[in-house]
Formats: sequence, structure tokens, C-alpha cells
Amino acid sequence: MKLLRITATFGRLEQETLTLTEGLNILQMPNEAGKSTWAEFLLAMLYGVDTSERERAGVPPVKAKYQPWSGRAMAGVLELEHAGRRITITRTSTTRVPLGVFSAVYTDSGLPVEGMTGANCGEMLLGVPKSVYQRSAFVRQSGLGLTPDDALEARLSALVTTGDESVSFAAADKRLLAWQNRVQYNKTGLIPDAGRELAAVDSALAALAGEHEKNLALRAQLQALQTQQRDCEEELRALHAMEAQRKKAQLYDAKRAAMQAANRENAAAAVCARLPREDALAALSQEAAALLSLPEIEPAAAGPEPPACPQAFSGVDEERLLDKAQRDTREFDRLTAKKHRPAGPLWVLAVLLTGLGAAGWFVLHEPLLPAAFALAAIACAAAALINTAHNRRREAELSEAQSLLALYENHRRDEFYAFAVQYRDALRAWRAACEAANAQNATRDAESRLRAERTAALLGSVRMFAEAGTVREAQAAIGSALAAYRAWHDARQTAQQARTRYDALAQALGEIPELPAPARDVSGLTLGQAEDALARTQALAAAVRSQLDQSRGRLEQFGSEAELLEKKQALTQRLDALNERREALALARQTLSQANAALAERFSPRLVREASAIFSELTGGRYARVQLSRQMEPEAAQPDAAMHRARFLSGGTADELYLSVRLAVCRLLLPEDAPILLDDALVMFDDDRLRLALHLLRCEAETRQILLFTCQSREKRCLSADG
Repeated sequence: MKLLRITATFGRLEQETLTLTEGLNILQMPNEAGKSTWAEFLLAMLYGVDTSERERAGVPPVKAKYQPWSGRAMAGVLELEHAGRRITITRTSTTRVPLGVFSAVYTDSGLPVEGMTGANCGEMLLGVPKSVYQRSAFVRQSGLGLTPDDALEARLSALVTTGDESVSFAAADKRLLAWQNRVQYNKTGLIPDAGRELAAVDSALAALAGEHEKNLALRAQLQALQTQQRDCEEELRALHAMEAQRKKAQLYDAKRAAMQAANRENAAAAVCARLPREDALAALSQEAAALLSLPEIEPAAAGPEPPACPQAFSGVDEERLLDKAQRDTREFDRLTAKKHRPAGPLWVLAVLLTGLGAAGWFVLHEPLLPAAFALAAIACAAAALINTAHNRRREAELSEAQSLLALYENHRRDEFYAFAVQYRDALRAWRAACEAANAQNATRDAESRLRAERTAALLGSVRMFAEAGTVREAQAAIGSALAAYRAWHDARQTAQQARTRYDALAQALGEIPELPAPARDVSGLTLGQAEDALARTQALAAAVRSQLDQSRGRLEQFGSEAELLEKKQALTQRLDALNERREALALARQTLSQANAALAERFSPRLVREASAIFSELTGGRYARVQLSRQMEPEAAQPDAAMHRARFLSGGTADELYLSVRLAVCRLLLPEDAPILLDDALVMFDDDRLRLALHLLRCEAETRQILLFTCQSREKRCLSADG
């Protein structure tokens, strides 16, 4: 259905017209401009004005509150489109019935709409009664909350049943309670009345018995029979009491077993309440098992020993080793390069002979022989001294060369360079081994730190509920906690089985009457024997009473004893029937309540899912879950947080929650094209909430018409800013 134009004479509105478009209509009006009046007028045009409405809590009824200020009668015209055709609805007022004259015609032809009347107009167009539409699509700022209603409850119940909306739990329970109170309410009702009548009959019978004293013999005989009858009745009552006690004992044992199982379940639940969740314990158990399965960390590897440094390379950098070896090779060559010179007697003799030869030559040629000889001797001595000194230096250098060989560990001169290369390679290999050892130790340290962090995290989690100093102790504590959960599950299953056994036994035994304990031992008597004895006694008493009928004339003022007894029996049967009816009504209310709870479990998930999705969108994902009781009381929770009732939320969040439930009910109960009216429903929203709400309403307006009455301009600004 799509609203096109509304013309109203209603309250402060005087022949004013409101033109609407499809989709989202932002109707900005200042305060006191008639926003709420337009909304109430549209509801009155669709469903009429309830003339039986009375003032409640100082709030006047619609028929009085919206009387036109001009003094004219209420009237209005509503133009709309429904099922592809345009319809014009006109309502005017009579003296006693406001908007009671109704007309609905097709706009193009003027022909009346078949079957549409003032009473069924709204339900025919919107598919729901007025109370359902008011509690879903008719949203005021002061009435965002969703209140319970029989029609709304029936409509929600029809979602998960056969579709019958003729009854609701509240209405049925109200009727059952009225019937129950009619049977008995404290000291009033049918049962107390019948009891008083029965007491009056018993009083008349007592008076009649007093009159029977005139016939002592018959009375004595009758008394004896009555005593015997009472004995029989007492025996019968004792047998019934024994049977009732046996049933009660059996039921008591089953109930005690159920209570004991429930206590064990509660104790186990209390133990588990102090523990983390079971899935968290399972994760901790896996972590402990994983830590225990890890291999032991090898101790840190010692660094490799550096190669022994030869004395030849002590204090020499690695880069200068080869240069040092080459210098030492050249030094060794220098130290061993000198030759040995003769300086002993043979050499002196050779020198003397040479001197003598020279002297002979000088004799032949020179007369100064002595001088020449002396000169030769001096030359020989000098040469000897020079050679001796040379040989000493050579010996010293050879000794120094030998020391150099010792520094190279007696390697040959040709092996100096190779020795240096070997030592340099050994140094490089040592450094590479050191780097590898350091890398291995770093990996081990990182693994050790990670294992220590995991162990600390595990122990920290376990110490929240148990003492544990090692991983194995933590594993034992976790195992004990998981065992507590298993014990709880077993106790819960046992308690459920015990409750089931008790319920089955209680149903099988039925209602056990409250009877006094047997006053005599009737263990050897059967129920049939007692009933036969009572029947015989009653037959004898009837015979005696027939003899006493002769004195009936004198006792007519008290009435017939048979009539009194019959009346007593009728009253007794009536009391039994009334008691059975009272118990049946109580059972019916209990069964109805159980069925209502089961029904709530069936319809609630659909409504909760829809409301949760809308509320999450309205809050930008800050709230993800919504719950709704059968009394339409919403609760909400953020992800992984506890549920909170609406009154514990902020004003804006509570309004978002109420609006979410309203829109969810609209989606579930109303036709897709049923319009939604919002009267200042977003006034408590801040800018972010307003933007999210308008985005949701704009999406909702793709399938249905939405009328948003507001006293502010920020809704239009927000829509303009979002494009």
C-alpha cells in the first residue's frame, strides 16, 4: 500500500493537506505543528476512532483529544494506492460517532471497493488489526517500546503454527483464571458454597438423629449398624490411606532421588563455575601436552678452541701472515748467505810464504828486506783478524737463522710461506666454527625463550584456578578441571533421568488424595472384602431405617433422611466434581504455560535473528545479539559480553534497540508494502546513530513507504550529505 495524499480536519489541523511520495518521506515540522496529530489522524482514517475508549492516567481518549479546534466535526480524505489501483477513503462524523461515516471508492471509476467497511478498512489494507499495527509500524518517540498485546501475540504465534490467530496465551490464561476463581477464590466460589450447603445438610441429619431417640431400640440397633458401618468405612479408609501412603512413599523416593541428583548437579555446576570454560581448558590441555612432548633443549655448545699460534706469528694480524713469512724467508736467506773464511795456522803459513816470496823479490830488487818482511807480517796478522771477525759474525747469523727455524717449528726455509698459509686457513676455519656455534646457540636461546614464554602463559592461565609450578603440575590441574566438567555432565544427565523418572511416576500415579494415617491394622484385609462388608452393613442399616419411616410424619419438619442423605451425596459428588474441575483448571493453566513457553522457543529465534541483524546495523556492529522475552522485554549484548536490559543502556542505544524490535516485527508480521510511521523516533540519536538509522530506513523504504515526522532539519542534511 502507498499513501498519496491526506486531507484532515482533526485536532489543530483544519482542512490541511499532506502530499506524500513513495519511499522515505522526511516530514519536517516545528514543535506544536501537528506531527503527532497527522500520525494519529492516519491511524484513525485506517481503523476508525474507538468510541469506547476512556481517559486513562490523565490522558484523554482520541475522540476528545483530537476534537477540531475550530469546533467543526472530524473529517478527512485519504488517497492511496493498493493492489495497483488508486482508492479514495473518506470519513466524516455524526453527532455521536466521530469519523463514523465511511466511504471507500476507486478513484478512477468512483465505484465502491468491494467488501471494505469502516471496521475492516485498516486490516483489509494492511493485513493486521489495529493493535498489531500500533505495536509494530506506528512508532512514537514516547512509545518506542513494544508492549504485549493479545492480537500481536496471536499473530506472532501464527508464524510458527498453523496460522490460527483466533486465540492467544494471555487471553486463554485469563479465561482459565476466571473459571478457576469462579470455582474457588479464598472463601468464595462454588466449592465454599457447596461446602456450606453440605454442612447445613449434616446439621439437619444430626437433628434428625436426635429425633430418633424416641425409638431407642431401633435407634440402638441403627447405632450399632452405623458403628459397624463406620468401622467398615474406617477400614476402607485405612485401606485407601495405606494405598495412598504406598504411592506417596514411592513418589517420595523418586522425588528424593531427583532432588539428590539435582543437588549433585548443582554442586558439580558450582565447582565448574569457578573454572574456565571447558573449551578453554581443552585448549590449555593441548598446550600442556604440546609442551611436555617437546624434546629437552641441548646445553649451549662450547665455542671451538682457537688454533695454537706459532711463535713466528705471535702478535701478527691475519692479513700480514704471508708478508711476515716472506720477510722471514728473505731474512733467513740473508743470515745464511755468508761463506766461511780461513783464519787458522795454515792460513797464516800461506800468508808467511807469500810474505817470504815477496821478501825475496824485494831482496832481489830492493835492499830493504827487513822492512818488507815486517810489512808482510803485519799484513798477515791483519788479514787473520779480519777473517776471524767475519767467521764470528757468520756463526752468530747462523745461530739466529736456527732460532728463526725454531720459531717456525723447525720447518724448512721453503715451507715458511706454506706454514703461514696453513695457520691463516686454520684461523679462518676457527672463526667460521665460532660463527656457526654462535648461530646454533642463538637458535637454542630463541627456542628456550619461546618455550619459557609458552610455559609462563600456561602456568599463568592455570594459576587462575589451581596451584601449579611446573607444566606437568599444570597438566594435572587441567585434567582435574576437565574431570570436574565431565562429572558435571554426568551429574546433569543423571539429574535429568531422575526428573524424568519422577515425572513419569507422578503422571502414572495421578493425583494422590490427602488421607489421614490408618487408625487400625488392616494388613490382612483386602479392598474387596472391606467393600463387601460395608455394603452388607449399609444394607442392614437401610432395613432399620425403613422401620423408622413410620415416625417420618413426626420428623417431616426436618425433611426426609433419605433426601438429606441424597442431597449430601449429591453435594459430596458436586464437591468432588468441583475439586476435580479446580485441579483440571490448574493443570490446564500449567499445561498452557508450558505450551506457551515451547511456542516462545519456536517463534522467538526468528524475531531475535531479525532484530539482532537490524540492531547490529543500527549500532555499526557494536551490538550483535538481541533477546526478547514473551512479554516483549528486549535485552542486548555486545560481542562476547553479557546481556543487558534496555533500561541499563543509554537513551540513544535503548531507542535503537526498541526501533530494531519494531522493524523486526514489521518485517515478520506486516505486508512488504505496509507503510511505517515514525513520530520523532530518532530525536535521541546522535549524528552517527542518525546516519546509520537513516541508511537503514532508506534501505527499508525500497519496499515500503516510510513517513518520518521530525522537528529537526538534520535528517535532511544527513541524507543530502550521504547523497
